[in-house]
Amino acid sequence: MKIVDREKNLVKLSNGEYIAIEQIESKLSQSSYVRPNGLMVHADSDKDYLIALVLPQESQMKGKSGKGDSKIIEDEDFTNEVLESLQKESKKANLSAAETVKKVLVIDDEWTAENGMLSSAEKLKRGAIKEKYEEEIEALYNDEGGAKKSKKSEPKQKQKVEAQSAE
Repeated sequence: MKIVDREKNLVKLSNGEYIAIEQIESKLSQSSYVRPNGLMVHADSDKDYLIALVLPQESQMKGKSGKGDSKIIEDEDFTNEVLESLQKESKKANLSAAETVKKVLVIDDEWTAENGMLSSAEKLKRGAIKEKYEEEIEALYNDEGGAKKSKKSEPKQKQKVEAQSAE
């Protein structure tokens, strides 16, 4: 047996595989599309794949498709670029297929200690983020059409995309 992370950071997927969420996040955060503290990988024990919530890097949003910052979030091509970038980082880090993000939600929002999404130590508050984007997370897992705004708090704009199966 090999200990890979703190017990509370391990999630067992429906296929029986244990996933160390924070280790995956630290590797995927190397993507030029992800802003600092702007990535949360989510695993559901009833599903066999991971999703990611991403706050995109401002520099990657500027000048894309001739759209403004808020419009690019809605652009499926941009969302695909973000997903491909995360999948490239997974390959670079030699992550297994179960540790590779399959769907992504690009969010035009801020995660700060002031709005309760980060702790004072600048760590993600998973419970608060999950609660805020609960409907969008469910929509990704249920493969529903366009993302919906949360009733609890109105996050800005977001877009979902599913990975094309290149297997």
